[in-house]
Amino acid sequence: PAYVEIMLASGQLQLGEDACIELEDTARRFETEILGALAAHARGALLLARGDAQGALEPLRSAFGVWQQLEAPYLAARLRVLIGRACSALGDRDGAELERAAARAVFEKLGAARDLAALDEAVAAESSTSRSRAPAPQPAPERAAIQDVMTRFRGSRAKLTEQAAAFEE
Repeated sequence: PAYVEIMLASGQLQLGEDACIELEDTARRFETEILGALAAHARGALLLARGDAQGALEPLRSAFGVWQQLEAPYLAARLRVLIGRACSALGDRDGAELERAAARAVFEKLGAARDLAALDEAVAAESSTSRSRAPAPQPAPERAAIQDVMTRFRGSRAKLTEQAAAFEE
């Protein structure tokens, strides 16, 4: 769902929708739990970006359940952040706080500093938005999300290149 997240963070919802549909088609074709979770994650993020917090909860919770069952705490925590945003948008402040606290605990345990910073920025932006009652979200969390995804992509690519070189030796 990284490409979908990048498109959503940059405001290109139609490109995010196109990528989401492609991911969902791939998940249906191969019928794997992991691809299904990735597709559900992407769909939930897209629905949330479009303002459909209620519609986003089902796919986000479904994806969360898969990652939790597979003992993938980082991915589960990232979904908890999105579930927290959806809860907050629906006026469920307690649910939002619980989800964010659980995500924060995992990020702290894993040393995921960028995710903690992005979570703090999102919470601050949301607090600012709710205090001023402005409907539009602050742009800082989106920029941070794009930077985070791009940094993780570069790091993953470098690790794969390093592993491939070691394998060829």
